[in-house]
Amino acid sequence: MISVIEHTRSHVPQWMRATKLMRAARLAGLKAEVRPSPLGVGGIIGPWNFPLQRVVVLPASAAFAAGNRVMIKMSEITPRTSERMKSRSPTYFDPAELGIVTGGSEVSATFSRLPFDHLFFTGSPSVGSLVQQAATQTSFQ
Repeated sequence: MISVIEHTRSHVPQWMRATKLMRAARLAGLKAEVRPSPLGVGGIIGPWNFPLQRVVVLPASAAFAAGNRVMIKMSEITPRTSERMKSRSPTYFDPAELGIVTGGSEVSATFSRLPFDHLFFTGSPSVGSLVQQAATQTSFQ
């Protein structure tokens, strides 16, 4: 997991470079480039069986590398891990950049309805269906 984060960190400058249009477009006199830009806020819903590892930490590191902010809803089935993550995260991250949410299924349902720019979920198909239904009820304004 650390090696993936180190790889991501070392490649961010390269990935964030603007890319020029194809040669044919330049020959036609067009001057344009694609500039990577952050989406905004990514939501991550963590599963109980891997409360941190690959399905929470790695998506969060990728979102940070892309310049986004992250909110993580920790599983209610792992309350000690969730509370530890919530209490320790301000030591390493600005609360405006990383938010940790704890609580039961009602909190999860509310979390899924937040207007995230990207929502990442790993878990069972039945719960995934509920997350999808809640996320589609989001009203973007």
